[in-house]
Amino acid sequence: MSRRMLFIEPQFAIAPDWVSRRQQDLVALTKESWSGIVARPSPDDPDDHVTNVRGQWTVPAVVSPKNYSGFYTCMTWVGIDGYGKRDNLRGQLLQAGTFQYGDGCGTYTSPWWEWWPGEYAKTIHNFHVGPGDVVFCSISVHSPNTAEIYMHNITTRIATAFGTLAPGDGVVIGNTAEWILETNQENGRPQVLAQFGDVYFDQCLAYTRNRKWLNSGQGDLLNQTDVNGEIIATTSRLTDHPFVVSYTAEP
Repeated sequence: MSRRMLFIEPQFAIAPDWVSRRQQDLVALTKESWSGIVARPSPDDPDDHVTNVRGQWTVPAVVSPKNYSGFYTCMTWVGIDGYGKRDNLRGQLLQAGTFQYGDGCGTYTSPWWEWWPGEYAKTIHNFHVGPGDVVFCSISVHSPNTAEIYMHNITTRIATAFGTLAPGDGVVIGNTAEWILETNQENGRPQVLAQFGDVYFDQCLAYTRNRKWLNSGQGDLLNQTDVNGEIIATTSRLTDHPFVVSYTAEP
C-alpha cells in the first residue's frame, strides 16, 4: 500500500535578496540567463492566452564549478509571461519552483515563488525539497490579477497549495508559458551557474483561455550563455513533453 499524500499549509518567508528580481531591469529577463523552453499560444488566435502551466523535474544536486570557491546557484521553475519586452510589454512574471545554491559551507535547496515586479520572492520554508526529489508544480491564473500555485514533492508525497494576488496593479497577460533552468541575476549582473549535471523536465503542459493545450514540444528551446557568449547550459528535446537541460560549461 502506498503512503497517503500529506497536504500542508504553507509558511512563507522573504527569499534572499539574490533570488528576487525586484531591483532588476526587464532587459535581464532574456534567454541569455534562461535555459529550457518557452511556448506561446497560436498566432492565429490573438485573443488566446495562457491560463495554466505545469511541469515536474528532478531537483539537481549542485556542486561548485572547478577552481571556484564562491557563491553559485541555479533555479528550476515553471512560469507565465516575463519572456523579454517583445513578448510581454507590461513585464509581469508569475513563477514557482526550486532554487539550488551553494557556497564554501555547503549546498542548499528551497522551494520559492514570485509575482514580479512589485513584490519580493518568497520561500516556503515548511515544504521540504532536496536533491533527487521529483517536484511537480502548477500555476493557474483565475483572473488577470489572481492565481493559485500548487506544489507537490512526489518523492515525499507532501503537497501544498495557495492563492496569490498580484502586487499593486500588476496583471498576468498569458503571452508565454515557460519551463526554465536559470542562472539568476542580481542588479542586472549574472551570478555563477552551479554545476548541476542533467535536469530532466516532464509533464510540461500549458492550457489556454480558449481551451487549447500547449506542450513543451511546441515551444522554442533556450540555451544559456555566459558573459562571453559561450553556451553553458544546453536544452535538448526528448519527446513532446520531456526535455533535458545539460550543464555544458567547462567543469
